[in-house]
Amino acid sequence: GGLSGGANLRHVDLHFDVTKSPNPAQAIQQLSSVYGTMLMVFARPGGLWGWQAFEAEPFVNPSFFAFTFAGGFSQPGQYTGGLRIDTIYISAFFDKANDIDRTQTIIHELAHFVGPSGGHTIDDFAYGKTKDPQMQKLSPDKKQRNAEHFGNFAMQCKFGQDIL
Repeated sequence: GGLSGGANLRHVDLHFDVTKSPNPAQAIQQLSSVYGTMLMVFARPGGLWGWQAFEAEPFVNPSFFAFTFAGGFSQPGQYTGGLRIDTIYISAFFDKANDIDRTQTIIHELAHFVGPSGGHTIDDFAYGKTKDPQMQKLSPDKKQRNAEHFGNFAMQCKFGQDIL
């Protein structure tokens, strides 16, 4: 079944509180669209897509693994402050992370990258495990627009538990 099936809905609801949304079906469709667009990053031929969408960040910053611009996927060739908007920047600190943290980081950054560039962007409202208090207290709308929730959901789908 699709994401709206009983067990699957509970799984999605754990991370995104879709049943508490004003329109759960629309929330599920929007979440599905984000993940579908993430896959498109790797399916697009040529240009700054696939692995070429990633680049070493131009700073030495030991406090984060990666960064990108909201909606960069839909802003090809645009710059801000000398940085390409259509790029996910990976820091040197990323190399010190374990494989699970790297994977979660890529999914987290992809959520920012493929989400809207204005309005209801996918942001960083909270960090941590899905059940951490700062993550739980977010409204359904913020959970559905929090990059960390996208990464945690994908990791739970892959590994079967909230390992972050």
